[in-house]
Amino acid sequence: MNRKTLIICIVALVVLAGLAVAGISALYRDDSGKNTDTGVAISDYSLLPAVPSDAAMLLCTSTLSESVALLTDTTKVFGAFLTDSGKRGFSDFISSVSKDLPETLKGEQTVISLHYSGELTPLMLVMAPADTTGDVLKLLALADSSSLASAYLGSEALSSLPGSKDKLSKGGLILVSSSQTLITASHRHMEGDMSVLDKTGFPQIAAKMGGRSAVMLSNDYAGKLFTSHVSRAYSQYSTFFKNLSDWAGFTIAGVSPETASLKGALSASSDPTYFANVLSSIPAGESRFADIMPSSTVFAVSVPTPSVTDYLDAYKNFLDAHAKLDKYRRDNASLRDTLSITPEQFVIRLDTKEVVKATVRIDNSTEGVVALRMGKADPAILLKGTGLSSMKEYKGEVLPFLYSDFISTEFGGLFTPSQGMQYFAVNGQWLITGSYRAVSLVADPDRTLSSELSDAGLSSKLPSRNTGPVCFFSISEYPPLVDEVFRPSLSVPMRQTLTGVTHEVFLMSLSGAEASMTVDRATVIKSKGPVIDRDTVVVVPTGPFKVHNSGTGRTNLFSQSANNTLTLKEEDGKGIWGIPFSSPICGAVETIDYYGNDRNQFLFAAGSKLYLIDRLGRFVNGFPAELGKDVLLGPAVYDFTGAHGYTALVLHKDNTIGMYNLHGQMREGWMGITADETIKTLPELLEIKGTRYWVVRTSIRTLVFPFMGGEALTKGEGSKMIRNDSEIIPKENGTISATCVDGKERSFKLQQAAAK
Repeated sequence: MNRKTLIICIVALVVLAGLAVAGISALYRDDSGKNTDTGVAISDYSLLPAVPSDAAMLLCTSTLSESVALLTDTTKVFGAFLTDSGKRGFSDFISSVSKDLPETLKGEQTVISLHYSGELTPLMLVMAPADTTGDVLKLLALADSSSLASAYLGSEALSSLPGSKDKLSKGGLILVSSSQTLITASHRHMEGDMSVLDKTGFPQIAAKMGGRSAVMLSNDYAGKLFTSHVSRAYSQYSTFFKNLSDWAGFTIAGVSPETASLKGALSASSDPTYFANVLSSIPAGESRFADIMPSSTVFAVSVPTPSVTDYLDAYKNFLDAHAKLDKYRRDNASLRDTLSITPEQFVIRLDTKEVVKATVRIDNSTEGVVALRMGKADPAILLKGTGLSSMKEYKGEVLPFLYSDFISTEFGGLFTPSQGMQYFAVNGQWLITGSYRAVSLVADPDRTLSSELSDAGLSSKLPSRNTGPVCFFSISEYPPLVDEVFRPSLSVPMRQTLTGVTHEVFLMSLSGAEASMTVDRATVIKSKGPVIDRDTVVVVPTGPFKVHNSGTGRTNLFSQSANNTLTLKEEDGKGIWGIPFSSPICGAVETIDYYGNDRNQFLFAAGSKLYLIDRLGRFVNGFPAELGKDVLLGPAVYDFTGAHGYTALVLHKDNTIGMYNLHGQMREGWMGITADETIKTLPELLEIKGTRYWVVRTSIRTLVFPFMGGEALTKGEGSKMIRNDSEIIPKENGTISATCVDGKERSFKLQQAAAK
């Protein structure tokens, strides 16, 4: 897969989906130099005078080869944008061109634009220098074979058109489209000296692209683009884009094997009706949401407000320009009548420094939270109606939230609370609001997003100081979101981008004097193999489990029915016995010789206990043995003494591993094993030159621990973490060899835990 292609495709999708709505809302560019910008735009992109003025989206590349590569990339993401709904003609044409690129045209500047006339329809423009007649005819023939309309305007014809004379570079122009009307419109626009350059804001955005390959989007047509490619639930964001700015544009700033950066800009002039100008007057601040949000965060938008009063002044100007200021004032007055404080007073008295909307994964679903970072935690506001009078009395409880509509009133619809009863908790400087279980997770996360990004080597990508709005989006954290946001034409190729990666996240922020936007897609690549499972679900096998019957010498199947009855059967399914039991077993059954008399028993766990049953279905005296806390998975049994002195290892529900004898007593000297992330399986015994270790697979990596537990001996950071499906190969020199997240094989010296 072409990484450069993939980056620009995916970022365009994220922006269109509305997932970065606040993350790009402060970009601003003055349009006072319109005439100069038009000249710069034509100089950089000489085909623009031939693009009709109703363009909804443009892909401008320096070569035909690059345009074709973008449209035929294996992800098929960009191609989905630039083909007619339900039609194959343009797609077939591009495919044909990719297989037989005309030699004299492949290096020529190309523009592909989308236009709306009942449906989004593409128009391709290719510059044709002199003496390329053969390849021009070849390209026109490929268009004809795909049932497309096409035309060629030679240099003489172009020089006679006011809109192209002295603007298009010397040579001819090839036009291809599924609509003859579009080709005619292009010719008519050049006759009337009209083009997309006459659209408000376009010359400014084109001039900002600097002649590099770029995607430019007209926010006037956001609704049409959304309808074609985004699910109904997310189409609501199209209205935001229409109020955001005139145009948005993106260019590729840098690409490496693991990350890529794009520069983006909006053209919003100084029109107060554009939300892009709300935040432009606010100084940069700090963004700290990653320190409070859990590692299971799927999406977050952070808006730093170092001066909340400056922000409110700009926001009210925006509302006034849309004739909504009176409604804003009525809403404030209405809420004041209910709670004796207005939303505006609420955010000012808390000295709001940052507002965050986040979506977090909880088990196999997602929930939203809204959080404020406060400069002052005012107990008179926060603890109203709780019976508490000071923050010293507050002990971190999750309590009902009285001010559910206050934050969205001051910061916009993106910060609208989730439906249902609202709760809150305070954690340090943070006020966290949402459903009870979402607030409980965010107020006390097992692992924060900043820790997750640090381990993946991505923490430096997320700005924290001197920044404007920041947007974070992790596709890999919750892949089903792709299907929720996009229509099938895009959700299928979007899912393809997850193949072979452990993290796929987008980080967007505002920075610099010109308030340009940097977008980073940071991906930690794996070598060939399954994608690391990063969820918190531990698979507990349900059987049947193979056991050895010492009475018959045969292998039997030990299983549990839906009503918890325990059964023993022959391998052919013939029943041997069945006995009632009260609870589910924990995914493992071990055959042991407890008495050392060559008569086997079967050991398993249920609840917080170990059970032992003999081959005739009788529970052994002295069992069950209480372990003290619930077992999730296990046991795994070892006889390290060789004299039937068995040791059992289990994974508890609190994400710890315990080592016990069969009386339920923890082994003397055992220091325990745990991990920040979810432990997914029982430990595997590793032995190197007479020394034993435990190999533990978690949701994101493999760790190696000393035999008696304690601290992990292998803690590679970021791409140097050992893959959670890597083979652990012991070496003669006492080291191990393993495959890391970046696909490279490294050696680890266990005593010093140093990767090399």
